Amino acid sequence: MNYKVSFYTIFTEILEESPSSFGDSKRVMFASRTSSVIVIREKHYQMLMSGHFWDLPQPLLEELLRAKAVVEEDADELAEVVGENKAAIGSSKVLHYVIQPTAYCQLGCEYCGQEHAKDYIPEDLMEKTLSRIELLIQDRKPEVLDIAWFGAEPLVGLKQIRIMSKAIQALAEKYNLQYDARMVTNGLSLKEKIYEELVHDLKISYFEITLDGTDEFHDERRFTKKGRGKSFDIIFSNILKITSRPNYHDEARIAIRCNADEQNAAGVIPLIELLGEHNLQDKVNFYIAAVYSWGNDAHLRTPIEEFAVWEIDWFLAMKENKLGVYPIPERVYSVCTAVMPNDEVVDPYGNLYNCTEVPLVPTYEGRYTTGHINEFDNLIKPEDKPWNDWNDRILAKDDRYWCSGCKIFPVCGGRCPKNWDDGIPPCPVMKFNMEDRLALTYYLCKEQVSDVALDEEEVPEASA
Repeated sequence: MNYKVSFYTIFTEILEESPSSFGDSKRVMFASRTSSVIVIREKHYQMLMSGHFWDLPQPLLEELLRAKAVVEEDADELAEVVGENKAAIGSSKVLHYVIQPTAYCQLGCEYCGQEHAKDYIPEDLMEKTLSRIELLIQDRKPEVLDIAWFGAEPLVGLKQIRIMSKAIQALAEKYNLQYDARMVTNGLSLKEKIYEELVHDLKISYFEITLDGTDEFHDERRFTKKGRGKSFDIIFSNILKITSRPNYHDEARIAIRCNADEQNAAGVIPLIELLGEHNLQDKVNFYIAAVYSWGNDAHLRTPIEEFAVWEIDWFLAMKENKLGVYPIPERVYSVCTAVMPNDEVVDPYGNLYNCTEVPLVPTYEGRYTTGHINEFDNLIKPEDKPWNDWNDRILAKDDRYWCSGCKIFPVCGGRCPKNWDDGIPPCPVMKFNMEDRLALTYYLCKEQVSDVALDEEEVPEASA
């Protein structure tokens, strides 16, 4: 059988030179088809590059084949990756439903593309939303009902959440479904008593809260609508009180997201250090996201190549402060709600979408609506939803998208289809610093990386 090096592989330069033999020097390779990291000797790298696969030690060749770093010579890898994505999407047993109970938010964040109003989903639309969820359960026959409370700011609509959440839980029980619920919130109203109710009565187990640096950075961009009031101290105090609860680890999980661009880049490491000072290492997940377009030009404040350099420093700071660091991305089969045929989003006015980035954004008004909750008995065909053919577009090598010729497509998925169609390529930061991420993984986490270069006679351990 003839082989080739997978197109979806990335190699670092030599990271560790061997004093005994240059051929024993080491590189790190990343097979994005399986998100596998493998340490490889220079002599074996040269064999790979020259196509001498049968000269490789058998255990190493077997590991490379398992990781799909080496594939059959006639393999159509793009078709295989897209096929895997479509198979995973088609076999999903999760009904993911996103509900926006209100159109209002207390914050006036600079990069937000939404237009807020003091409107709430009315009782008749709540009832129709429940009817629609039941209809989807009956038609799609999922095993898991996953509810996401989204905004504007969902906690402004706490009354509506209380009413709907109880009824949706009852639906899950009626159809014997696993019930999961999560919330994206600015954290201003997440007082401890409200948290208790959300977790114990409304069964929300995951919260995502944004902090854009320490107070001096955060309050410059995530201020309240009332006279540019400050918000950091209130949000951080809420987080500290919740995570200090004796049973917090058994109740829920909080993720802290830091939206970063050139305006607040200097505030990221101080925030990381602050989280470490308050011993939040094992209590929260923390990650940094580049600010992107939300129907506006917010992405212009994010110099992506510079961000790629900053990110490595941020990873090092996270490691130093004992926060979880995950430089290596996982394999992505479904990039977002928009590509999932069963997923749906309902806004406070009853409009239906398959994308969370579209509701309440004037730029997209009426552009991507898939229907209205008043037509709750009308099941929307997947082919009638924007971007549901996303993987087919990639497979067709549509000139509007760069993904078909990108080595990280298996761990990226193409990111935001909407941004591509807006003419704003949403390529992730990892596209510009993957070799640095691999080097970081090698130096900081050697014990977690499969070092198949250690002994030619040994069967290699599982890859990281």
